[in-house]
Amino acid sequence: MIKTLCSPKIFFYTLIWLMVLVFLGTLHQKDIGLYAAQEKYFSSWFLYIGGVFPLPGGRLTLAVVFVNLVCKFMFQSKWSLKRTGVNITHFGALLLLAGGFVTAKGAYEGIMLIEEGGESNYFSDYHEVELAVIDHSPQQEDQVHALSQSLLSPGSVQTLDSLGMTIKVVEFYKNSSKFKLGPHQISLLPNNYRGDARAFSVTGIGPEKESEANMQGLVVDISGGDEEVNGRYVFQKNLNHPYLKGQGLQVLEWKGKKISLSLRGRRYHLPFSVALDDVETKYYDGTSKVLSYKSFVNVEEDGANRARVISMNEPLRSKGYTLYQSQVLGRHGEITGLATVKNAGRQVPYYSSIIICIGLLLHLVVMFPKLVSTKKGIKNV
Repeated sequence: MIKTLCSPKIFFYTLIWLMVLVFLGTLHQKDIGLYAAQEKYFSSWFLYIGGVFPLPGGRLTLAVVFVNLVCKFMFQSKWSLKRTGVNITHFGALLLLAGGFVTAKGAYEGIMLIEEGGESNYFSDYHEVELAVIDHSPQQEDQVHALSQSLLSPGSVQTLDSLGMTIKVVEFYKNSSKFKLGPHQISLLPNNYRGDARAFSVTGIGPEKESEANMQGLVVDISGGDEEVNGRYVFQKNLNHPYLKGQGLQVLEWKGKKISLSLRGRRYHLPFSVALDDVETKYYDGTSKVLSYKSFVNVEEDGANRARVISMNEPLRSKGYTLYQSQVLGRHGEITGLATVKNAGRQVPYYSSIIICIGLLLHLVVMFPKLVSTKKGIKNV
């Protein structure tokens, strides 16, 4: 078994298959978008042809490469001075693959929108949503129950014990369209339709080419409360724009408590907060084309405040998070958009590249006398 796992043929054929995946993913990207192509070809364990026949996906292929290289490194590597450079290079390659798996499983990204004079300590996922059920009755702070997208599959039932609320998912749409109902349509609705469901209809549509543009939709049945609030509710993703505060929220009286519900981008809370003092936008002379964005912020971290500038080429890094200046929004450009990334394996490619370079240099130094002597022998002949 070890001999089979160490076979160089495994690496050879998986490398060919990786080339095929890169070709197919790049080709298909123009039709389904970058994120969808990445998920289908590179972040998947299996690639289904025709939706039925499975082939190895990018993640499974790289896992096979990793196992092959580990076995080769542990059981068939020759440990000698001459092989030191090769073994170090081999280890650097393994570290690079390991870092890729850490990134694949532990990295997430989203957008933080802050209005001038405002402050935020969270960012919203680009691709995933959550159903937030917010209890406003506590005096000090709101109590938030967030149901992640993985819990919103049709037919699933979630119970919030502290509220005595049961939520049954009827439909979940990865992309949806919201229509305003006419008077005749409203008159035909069942009596148990509540909130926005009394005025709007949400239906599923095909996915957008750019995943961030998808507007997820949700239909749920809520029970456990009074008769006038039990029933069917519909939601569409709340864009979380500062100018759209309150839109997408559905507020109801639940057993004497004020409760609001919203389908929003999945939120990740930061171990620090960012306050926006000013946004600066520069344009090319005589045009409306943007030259650069710059945000002047105050970062509150560990009880201390520090002023920072985030520009297009100068991100903010803190506590393992990186905030990039990605856009400026608003009627007069007074809202900053900071792309926020958390990647536990961010440093691994740097370390592994250094290790690989050291290994190659050592191998060159060790082999150099042999290369010189070989050239002299050829010249004498």
